[in-house]
Amino acid sequence: MTPLLSLLECPCGCGESFSPIGSRGRPRQFYSAACSLRVNRVSGGGEGRRHSDETRAILSEKASRPKPWLRGARNGMSGRTGEANPNWKGGGSPERQRLYASSEWRRLRRQLRARAGGKCESCGSTESLHAHHVKSWAEYPELRFDLDNLRLLCRDCHHNEHRKGGVRHQ
Repeated sequence: MTPLLSLLECPCGCGESFSPIGSRGRPRQFYSAACSLRVNRVSGGGEGRRHSDETRAILSEKASRPKPWLRGARNGMSGRTGEANPNWKGGGSPERQRLYASSEWRRLRRQLRARAGGKCESCGSTESLHAHHVKSWAEYPELRFDLDNLRLLCRDCHHNEHRKGGVRHQ
């Protein structure tokens, strides 16, 4: 049998008493986590830690200094474009990705949505709408931006259009 330890008064001044040994046999400084947070002012309790006004002034001054090593020839990435740049991915994004990001495609999508009334042209759903090319994007590049070659379909109907043995219904 272990001897009983005397209770101590919490140093935060809350008036609570606590055992100096916690439930896991480790020494404790405070009665509760709330007292610990209030006294230590760490995240979750009180205001948190703050820089002094003097430290804040020093940090502000250092941040406002010019940093010539970040500009011009002294910058290690200066002039490293194209294949010389370590982030080079082989030149440009794929054609489909580039065209789908264009303002012309966004305009066409808005026209398609307006024409269809914001509903799937197959089932009438308003959820997860996609632009579907009636005649294939790859096989008919001249019809990619033709509004008459587009249908507004929900995700499920669009999937069904492409799933049925590769046959596109017109």
